[in-house]
Amino acid sequence: MIPAGMINQRIHLLSPTWHHEAGGQRVATYPTPDAGLPEFGLPMIWAKVEQVSARQAMRGQQVLPIGTYRLLIRWRPGLDLDHRIYYRGMTLEIATIVDTTQTREALELVCHTRQEET
Repeated sequence: MIPAGMINQRIHLLSPTWHHEAGGQRVATYPTPDAGLPEFGLPMIWAKVEQVSARQAMRGQQVLPIGTYRLLIRWRPGLDLDHRIYYRGMTLEIATIVDTTQTREALELVCHTRQEET
């Protein structure tokens, strides 16, 4: 069991809404931060959040920061790599989900900051 004091950061779980573009491609859309997260019923969950690395990447003439975060949350069914996390003004893409104890008590997520497409 996860001690309550260990998971002390609030995060929002962003679930995708799927639709098809004109060409038939399946595309996910997500709630935007300016949509008023708590008011729109987006799940707020408690987590332990650690930044494990930071680096920079070049996109065109821009230098973009990329952070990697490890999150520990209570186990929840249905969470997959299509979900995203909103934390302190950042949108994080989930790279891995691991049930570290194999007991359905906790999940460890490794996430990367989302770099908006230009």
